[in-house]
Amino acid sequence: MASQDATAVENLLERARELLSEEGALGSANALVNQALALRPDSVTAWVVKCQIASAQGDDFSALAAIEMAVRRAPHRAEALYWRGAVLGDLERNREALRALDRAFAAVTADDAWLLEDLFYEKACVLGTMELRDEARRVLEDGLGRCPSSSLLRLALGGGRTPRSRSLFEVTGELISEPTLSSPLATTAPLLTTPVSDDPAPPRRPALKLLRGGMP
Repeated sequence: MASQDATAVENLLERARELLSEEGALGSANALVNQALALRPDSVTAWVVKCQIASAQGDDFSALAAIEMAVRRAPHRAEALYWRGAVLGDLERNREALRALDRAFAAVTADDAWLLEDLFYEKACVLGTMELRDEARRVLEDGLGRCPSSSLLRLALGGGRTPRSRSLFEVTGELISEPTLSSPLATTAPLLTTPVSDDPAPPRRPALKLLRGGMP
């Protein structure tokens, strides 16, 4: 029975991930995640996906509640800590956000290397919101040192604004040219650096990254 439940949960979450890239399907994705949690309330992955959905809908308080459930179950999981920091940043609880992001950096393993770009970007955004622009620039520079192929970090370092909106990345990490979520959020984050070009700016949260399968 446990094996059947695990398979059912994995299938529900896989379908929920697919819906994340479909316009207007966040409600359906959330319903699937709720079904998964009814079968397995200790699923860290399900709580992270629920946080992602709530964040994409602009419901930061629900997103925080969901990610706290994930972190409680997996206090050293980098992805859960990243999302906790990101949501705290959206709530302008910036000091707490930085602590969570630093914990996420410390928790990153070789299997989490795909998360580094987002961690550097999110930390720079929080620092920029706090008007700590020199520190934000150093974070972006460090990020490019670790992720030299990141066009996202390079664009932010070059002077892009960082609006508070969400867009989607494919599983491969390639940015979709047009956001697929229904309505962007208000743009309130300040400049990280002085604009020097007319290039399109990166979003406040570049990643609503689809989770890999097979995680508890």
